[in-house]
Amino acid sequence: MATRVMVTSAEGGSGKSTIAAGLLEALTGTVGSVGVFRPIGRGGVDYVLDMLRSHAGASEGDGVGVDYAAVHADRDAALARILERCAEAERGHDAVLIVGSDYTDVGTPTEFAMNARVAATLAASVVLVLNARNPDGSPRTADQIAEIGLTAMAELRAEHAHLVALVVNRVDPGELDAVTRAVRERCGMPAWGVPDDAALTAPLLGSVLAATDAELVRGQQELLDRPVSGTVIAAMTLENVLPRLQEGAVVIVPGDRVDVLIGSVIAHASATFPTVAGVILNGGFELSEPVMRLLDGMGTSLPIARTRLGTFDTAIRATRAHSRLAADSPARHARAVGLVERHVDLPELIRLLRIEVDPTMTPLRFEQTLVERARAHRRRIVLPEADDDRILRAAAIVLQRGIADITLLGDEVRVRSRAAELGLDIDAASVVSPRDPELVARFAAEYRSRRAHKGSPWSGRRSS
Repeated sequence: MATRVMVTSAEGGSGKSTIAAGLLEALTGTVGSVGVFRPIGRGGVDYVLDMLRSHAGASEGDGVGVDYAAVHADRDAALARILERCAEAERGHDAVLIVGSDYTDVGTPTEFAMNARVAATLAASVVLVLNARNPDGSPRTADQIAEIGLTAMAELRAEHAHLVALVVNRVDPGELDAVTRAVRERCGMPAWGVPDDAALTAPLLGSVLAATDAELVRGQQELLDRPVSGTVIAAMTLENVLPRLQEGAVVIVPGDRVDVLIGSVIAHASATFPTVAGVILNGGFELSEPVMRLLDGMGTSLPIARTRLGTFDTAIRATRAHSRLAADSPARHARAVGLVERHVDLPELIRLLRIEVDPTMTPLRFEQTLVERARAHRRRIVLPEADDDRILRAAAIVLQRGIADITLLGDEVRVRSRAAELGLDIDAASVVSPRDPELVARFAAEYRSRRAHKGSPWSGRRSS
């Protein structure tokens, strides 16, 4: 039987998919192959499961055990089906990563007990993810987190599940050491803390548009990958809207307030105002031909979408849009994995899970080996053509994984502005302009020095 590892949490919103993504990366670098399994699904598309399967290279046999309806109808029968489906998911693999339910079934207050029973039934080692934040987003104290951990541990023991470690996610960065220490000491278990990262918890613009039933009417499709930091209701005069604009916010504008739309686009392009993620026009009004022509002349790439919903409904849906984390984009997946790798001692966690290292070199394991070697002998990579979106995405992934240092060649303002539009974090990269007069003079002198021993390229030529 393959080694079974279950990542679960005692409540929703813990961000366990972040921890699962990081643990999966460690598993693929340790064993021959890894399957992925979700014991209880909610039906429809499971973005987390699909994301994990794609990165594990999992087979079509990996999937979901049962849905919530089956659990309600007959728990014992559901457990039997889960056990059967898990055996199918692990077939041909050396380990299987099991992801607990998402707490979307509000009618089941004992959902964690069911997750614990599943872990015991599957004989899976449990990695318990604790949420360092309350449902309203406010931070919990170290003692509050530890109490939640102790309560969850008691539930796991009652169901005879085997807990190996705790991971506290979404911790206030300034409290990381204190929270980790308190949980480790009070719970008496190996524990690590992972800091809160707003770029991971924020929904992407594409998710906000989907939540508001909005269609993109103009602007670049690539910019739908930008995280949305907030919502600005622009149902007022432009002079009152401008001070309320926020970096990375989505601006909701009544479809007949063309003046506010144009003003928001101009502010987005201005160096003196924040760059917003996009604009949603509510009310279902279509933009007239002169307005569309004006926007064309401005050359803006800012996404502008239209929905038939009213202002209130649009705002409510926008604020309730959820991040799908790594399922949203490769850059977000790399950011999640990098965050876990930096703050969780994954080799120690693998040891606690008692997973034996398989000498077989699979493609995924070979890739992980290259990443580890690159980190151990960190080098600097210089990437030209930094105005290419593909270059920026690759640079962001390399930086998030800590694989190498990056220097991008291009105009710094344009490069960093484009990265921000794409929702990419390249803050750690150096951006060098090949047209910088001082650098051009240095490069010319160096080139002249290196060519000196070959003589002048014009020597020996006859004058005309």
